[in-house]
Amino acid sequence: MTSSTPDIPWSDIGFEAARTLLTDSDQLTRTFARALEGVPSDNLPDFQGRSWQYEFNIFLMFWFWYVANSPKYTSSGATRLLLDAHHRGCYKSFVDAGLIDVSDDALRQWEDDLEARLLSYKEAYDAYLTGIHEDPKLHALNITGRGTVGWLLVHHLLPDQQPNVPLVTLLNELGSIKFTGLAKMFSEFEQ
Repeated sequence: MTSSTPDIPWSDIGFEAARTLLTDSDQLTRTFARALEGVPSDNLPDFQGRSWQYEFNIFLMFWFWYVANSPKYTSSGATRLLLDAHHRGCYKSFVDAGLIDVSDDALRQWEDDLEARLLSYKEAYDAYLTGIHEDPKLHALNITGRGTVGWLLVHHLLPDQQPNVPLVTLLNELGSIKFTGLAKMFSEFEQ
């Protein structure tokens, strides 16, 4: 790590975010379920199901990963510390919650899923940011959220169905809030 951030406990920040991942996920899941009461459920995931918990936690991990991978933190040496600690802590949380088994095969599958989701979510979010900068009005026309991070999450859960638009909208709004909140939090640690 460079001398510009020697006193910032990046590893501790990564572990703490991992420690609260499942609690945050459970609270947000309850909020989503309440918000979507009365919405036809034929294309909604089972919010109590293991698949939702697994995929939604990866979705929440994405926002930490995305902010931690910004050039600012990569150049200061913080990214490796943040993500090593976060990844190890999240693995433990997933195991403790019974979302993955304790085996080499389960670990490899989880890592493969993480890599695939994080890279596809990054591509979608980068495209979203580019679209906002190039033509905000055109981006607003995407009323279904097709191709967004929220849409991709729901598509992973229900690949044979059209993702539920209200759920996609909630997920995308949550993503924007998580991104902004994490960027602000990281910046405050540097002050």
